[in-house]
Amino acid sequence: MSTLGNILGQQGRPHTFEHGGKVFRCSLLTQAIKEAFEKELFDRAVKLLLSWKPHLEREDFVAKLDRLNGEYLAGDYDFVGGKVVEAALQTPRGVLMLARLLLGASEDEIFSIALERIDELQALVRLVLAQSSPAFARQMEQEDAEGADPNA
Repeated sequence: MSTLGNILGQQGRPHTFEHGGKVFRCSLLTQAIKEAFEKELFDRAVKLLLSWKPHLEREDFVAKLDRLNGEYLAGDYDFVGGKVVEAALQTPRGVLMLARLLLGASEDEIFSIALERIDELQALVRLVLAQSSPAFARQMEQEDAEGADPNA
């Protein structure tokens, strides 16, 4: 394994996740998964904006399009450090999107898993993020500490 591969999180034994008689293999984050996640988030934002077009004045639509372009160019959709990605990973939809990419599952498969085992799926995504990046691990530790009950 190359040093770059280690840095990008391509090392490590894959995790497995069994559901409905199917075994999904889930390795640590790869550059391809990061890029697919970024692309899917941006594509969803563009699709949403285009759906608003008939309901907006031309100037408002152009301003929103310019803002979206500016966010993209500023790196807001970058997996590491991107504000949009960070916000998405705080939502069930974002976690499911990343889980689908990590497991190589279809939309239907991830929906079925989420209906029955959402807590396990979220735990797997957190584990993979923590094992893939020391920065993610530190961030999760900090979030856990901030959310901990001081009376516990």
